[in-house]
Amino acid sequence: MRRRPPDADERVDPADDRRDRDLRADVAAEVAALPRELREVAERLREQSCAAAARDLGISRATLGRRVDRLRERFAARDLDAYLSSPGGG
Repeated sequence: MRRRPPDADERVDPADDRRDRDLRADVAAEVAALPRELREVAERLREQSCAAAARDLGISRATLGRRVDRLRERFAARDLDAYLSSPGGG
């Protein structure tokens, strides 16, 4: 059985793929460099809701919100805020 070539809509632009890989690498490096309390928040929010993350970390949702604000500021200062609004991003 022969496979048909992908439609134009299905093709991935190599430049977009490279930018995505670069962004993921930059984000991973930034997360690794975060203070423990911010790193824990960033890692939890990849998989959990805010309520679940706050509960599991033993902090209030208000405290979690303040930490998220600090994360946003750090990411924006390093031009990584695109990650926060991308699918699969924080």
